[in-house]
Amino acid sequence: MIERRAMTEEELKIIYQLYTDLWKMFRQYHTARTDAEWDRLAEQAEKIVDQYGEDVRSLVLDTLELIEKRCKG
Repeated sequence: MIERRAMTEEELKIIYQLYTDLWKMFRQYHTARTDAEWDRLAEQAEKIVDQYGEDVRSLVLDTLELIEKRCKG
């Protein structure tokens, strides 16, 4: 059995900020239509991965997929 430890306040703040940044990206680009908008979205997504590390790439990709479905679906 894996023992789970409580997250520190600092860890919780980082997670909160990550989801806040993902929400801001979604809010800003959920209506992206032009190539320029998609390019800026990709740049923003990469900045988030750079800031928080590779472990968050799947969350960023999920957010991009949600935006893409909303815009193109």
